[in-house]
Amino acid sequence: MSGPDLSITIPFYNEEGCCEQVLQKLTAALEQHTIAYEIMAVDNGSTDQTGHILNRIAQSNPNVHIVKIARNEGYGWGIISGLNTCTGKYIGYIDGDTQIAPDEVIRVYQSVLTNQADIGKGKRIERFDGLQRKIISKIYNVLFYFIFSCPIHDINAKPKILRRTLYKQLGLKSKDWFIDAELVLKAHAAGMRIDEVEIEFLKRQDGTSKVRMATIWEFIKNLWEYRFHGPL
Repeated sequence: MSGPDLSITIPFYNEEGCCEQVLQKLTAALEQHTIAYEIMAVDNGSTDQTGHILNRIAQSNPNVHIVKIARNEGYGWGIISGLNTCTGKYIGYIDGDTQIAPDEVIRVYQSVLTNQADIGKGKRIERFDGLQRKIISKIYNVLFYFIFSCPIHDINAKPKILRRTLYKQLGLKSKDWFIDAELVLKAHAAGMRIDEVEIEFLKRQDGTSKVRMATIWEFIKNLWEYRFHGPL
């Protein structure tokens, strides 16, 4: 039996307040557009009720599968763990909060199909996630372009969607927040075409952001190591 058309990985870390809403809205949108799908809901070492909620949802929807990580080893590891289990022709990932509308996921997916791009990703035009996040993102994107001259405007923006066969070629290894940059850099070096699709980035409805000002030092460290020591 062939796999679905689209597999989406969603890492959840202590998102008991919004994980059900995220899954319900995304599955409804995918079904409305008659897209054959599967969702890999990653319980990324949560210590709250996230895991119980995800299990309940998976029991009622055969297209939702749970990837259980006993101890949180980082944002990137949650994504890689989910992507490695995907069976769809196209695979991708979004964050486990309410900041990316389901219609934006479908729009990026349809853009990849229409434009025959290797990778489709979001580019946040309207942002409602606060000044601190905007400053962190701006600094990171400027540093990224300055160091690598890679013509991507919004490195960390999701969704990111690509053909599963291409994902296997990339060999992603970053367990932390560098996962987005690693994907873009390796895809760019391999000559893959990356299309950015303008999206609206919504305000969080529940829970708290896992990104802090200290995260930018992690970004800088990873950028430096990648630039001078090569791919992971």
